[in-house]
Amino acid sequence: MLRDITERRMYVTGGLGSNPDREQFGAAYELPNDSGYNETCASVAMVFFLHQMLLAQPDGALADLMELELYNGVLASMSADGKHYFYVNPLEVIPGVGGVKEGLKHVKPQRPGWHPCACCPPNLTRLFSQLGRYMYSEGEDTLYAHLLIGGEAETSFGRIEVKTGYPFEGDAVYTVHPVKREFALALHVPGGCEEVSVRVNGQETDARTEDGYLRLSRAWTEGDTVRVSFRMPVRRLYADPRNIAARGCVALARGPFVYCAEGIDYGRARLSELVLPKNAELTAESDGTISGRAVLAGEDIAFRAIPYYSWGNRALTEMRVWLQEE
Repeated sequence: MLRDITERRMYVTGGLGSNPDREQFGAAYELPNDSGYNETCASVAMVFFLHQMLLAQPDGALADLMELELYNGVLASMSADGKHYFYVNPLEVIPGVGGVKEGLKHVKPQRPGWHPCACCPPNLTRLFSQLGRYMYSEGEDTLYAHLLIGGEAETSFGRIEVKTGYPFEGDAVYTVHPVKREFALALHVPGGCEEVSVRVNGQETDARTEDGYLRLSRAWTEGDTVRVSFRMPVRRLYADPRNIAARGCVALARGPFVYCAEGIDYGRARLSELVLPKNAELTAESDGTISGRAVLAGEDIAFRAIPYYSWGNRALTEMRVWLQEE
């Protein structure tokens, strides 16, 4: 079932439910960009489901999916000011068409302050208030860290402190305050990362990778540190050719973020006219806060993209995830 959902019926942003009729899945590879439903609650529910799967069997692929939902399918619903939200999360919006044209009235080009069926805000509140429970799980002799998020956690193995620049930078430092002396610390390194290095107390270590987790088994002492560093290149994503809505197009991602283009960055040009050169070098910059915008830009081309979660906060404008590629 999970493979059928994620490989045939899920959008690149983690969006679920392409058919607005009864808010349901469409046929396999039926993933229209402008009319997709992708209810916020569906992405929240997927986080709940993936968490239960991880409790049954830790797997880095499941942790990657949970991260995809959190940083894209879920986070995109709420405005930067926290006062407006999307019930529906499409991958393409044209003002004057979305929200107006028959068959697209459910697609809003801006986040409204309320919705007649207001299930999304309490679901978001429930998820974010319980986020800590999705970050870790415990096995008989292993502490699993599924999500790379800064903070502190009290576990039966001891207290764990995490300082990180992620999701904008590829680094994290785990400080261990053990209660049990010997156990394995299994750290999930997000997918799409390269050149991963691990240092324990400053010494480079060859950590064993198992099911997508860096596994460090040792006798821990008070204040031991584990530093994980990795590179997060810009990735080009391509859809299955059977997804005709994305044929000939490319989506961009870096770290957990899927990116989109907004019309406000392109003057009067339509985003449907935007063509990204296949070999264009793209670089990322950010102010390092989730409320700010990480930006992808091309050095030799007039190109700019922002994380999907942050679209619709600047102006009433076009938005598009799948871009034509030269």
